[in-house]
Amino acid sequence: MYFRTVAATIFAFIGIFVVGCNQSMSSFDLEPTTNKLFKALEAQDVNTVLSFYSDTFYKGMSKEHWTHRLQQFWEKMGPIESFRLRNKQADTRLSGKFYIYQYETVHKGNNKARHILTFIHHVDGSDVKLIAHKITAKDFP
Repeated sequence: MYFRTVAATIFAFIGIFVVGCNQSMSSFDLEPTTNKLFKALEAQDVNTVLSFYSDTFYKGMSKEHWTHRLQQFWEKMGPIESFRLRNKQADTRLSGKFYIYQYETVHKGNNKARHILTFIHHVDGSDVKLIAHKITAKDFP
C-alpha cells in the first residue's frame, strides 16, 4: 500500500511539472512579431526588416549581404501578396528557448516561398532575438 501511495505521488508531481512547463512554453507567442516582420517584407521596407535581426545574425552575414539577398528575393519572386504561418515549435534543450516559425509567402503568379525563422530567448532573461532566417523557393538560390 505504501509503495502505491508513493508511486502515485511521484507520478502526480511529474505530471504537474510537465504540464506546467508545457503551459509556459505554449503561452510565449511571437506571432505578432513575425507578422510585423512579414508586413515589412511585404512593403519591401529594408530598414524595418533589418531591425528584427540580432547582432548574432549579422556576425554570420553582414547587413549589406542580407540586404542584397533580400533585394534578389524581391526581384526574383516579385512582391509578397500574402503570407501565412505554416508551423511553429519551441525547443528548450540548449542555452535558452528556441522558437522556430515556418511561414509561406505567395507572390505574383502564385509563386511560393518558405521562410524558417529561428528566435532565441536566452536563459539570462534577455530579449527574444531573431538569429536565423532561411528562405527557400523554386529557382531562388
